[in-house]
Amino acid sequence: MILFFGIIDIEFPDFQDYHRALSWPRQIPHETAHMAHDPQYAHKSIGDIAPKLAALTDDVLFADVWSRTQLRPRERSIATVAALVALNRTEQLPFHLDRARDNGLEDEELVELITHLAFYAGWPCAFSAIGVLRKTQTERAP
Repeated sequence: MILFFGIIDIEFPDFQDYHRALSWPRQIPHETAHMAHDPQYAHKSIGDIAPKLAALTDDVLFADVWSRTQLRPRERSIATVAALVALNRTEQLPFHLDRARDNGLEDEELVELITHLAFYAGWPCAFSAIGVLRKTQTERAP
């Protein structure tokens, strides 16, 4: 029995079935590739003072890197949130926590991720991240 991210519970009779279960289409639907994200987010946020940084953020990071099919958007969100928590980058964390939710992560999974990171990134980083998560929960509440 193999467990993927604590969600899928499947038995594989041989390696070929296991490999097939891990693969996904090389081309993902346009809606999934760009997610719920304003394609001009950085331009609107910092374009007046740092136009090149805004262009690189919008055109390379989000339009290209985040759209690559080698990782799903959900996996990219896990990696991004983990890096931001570990580096204690709380200013960028709210945007990426919301993006992680848009990419299918539940708050319980984000709490578990942050709890796990406490052992690797340190307690202060985890506590700071939980505070940001709580604030974003409040802001998202209907």
